[in-house]
Amino acid sequence: MHRRTQRGRQHRRRRDEPQRARAPIHAAHRRPGRRRGAAGALHRDLPAAALRRGRPHDRRRCHRLRPRRGALPVPGEVLRRARVPELRFDADGRIEGDREWIVVDARGELAWLGSHPKLALLQPSLLPDALLLRGGGQQPLRLSREPEGEATQALIWHPGERRMLGHAGRDAGALAAQFLRELTGEELRLVKLEREAMLATAPHPLHAVSTASVGELNAHLATLGLGPVDVRRLRPNLVLGDGPDAGMPFIEEHLTQMVWRDGQGAWRRLVHRMPCERCVVPNVDPDTGQAQAGIDTAIAALSAQRWPGQASRFGVYLQPPSGGSLAEGASLTMELDF
Repeated sequence: MHRRTQRGRQHRRRRDEPQRARAPIHAAHRRPGRRRGAAGALHRDLPAAALRRGRPHDRRRCHRLRPRRGALPVPGEVLRRARVPELRFDADGRIEGDREWIVVDARGELAWLGSHPKLALLQPSLLPDALLLRGGGQQPLRLSREPEGEATQALIWHPGERRMLGHAGRDAGALAAQFLRELTGEELRLVKLEREAMLATAPHPLHAVSTASVGELNAHLATLGLGPVDVRRLRPNLVLGDGPDAGMPFIEEHLTQMVWRDGQGAWRRLVHRMPCERCVVPNVDPDTGQAQAGIDTAIAALSAQRWPGQASRFGVYLQPPSGGSLAEGASLTMELDF
């Protein structure tokens, strides 16, 4: 009687569970009943057999898309992201050159677009031996990637401790401060973080969104009488699109990992870490440096439809591999869990 009751309970639990498609991770073949979708990178080199091998109870689907563009945020999270032909990953699983630099205000606190929207006009570029700043019609400013200014402590909010913590860095000097002042009209300074500080203050190395999700947002904005926005408002490092399933909005929210073969022929993996919760930053127009009310509330409304009772989200954070690269136009496979 006890066994029969237990089996009955197990049967009811299985019957009541949401049904999910099952599929092994596979980067090359498409079988009937599976869709192709976006994909990312292996954490370490793995043989192809390891990618093809699915677990008996793996409730997943594989989709395929292509990365339309990679973006490198330089100097930091508060600034415009620069389009690059590929993302290269270092031994710590970080984008090379990413988030090395930050802008701080007169109190030494990390500046952000919510309080300093004109920073969206700053156009940084990483050169092999220099950081190049453009924006606001000013003459470009070339700075050493190893600044010789004063050592400083940048104050950055720590969400766990709910307070500002000091992190070691080096000031980029008076010319950089003057460039920022003429661009924004505010007393700001450019700081390069020490390696340990950068790793401690940037726990989510890569942010991805899909073109289909941006399209869905624009469709919702149209119903509100607002004009469309481009993907720069969402500030991703990786934009996914151009695949057979590119028309599926917010598909990236259901991924567990993305895999692809890089230029050296090694399998790489990007692993899902957490959703990207949203604030007012998408309100800032990257072309004008002006805030436009309503974008953040539209994002929140769409998010509430998909994830009722949870914080507003758009896009996902991913963990890159240790080493390797992801080139624009590469074909990736996204493993999903609905």
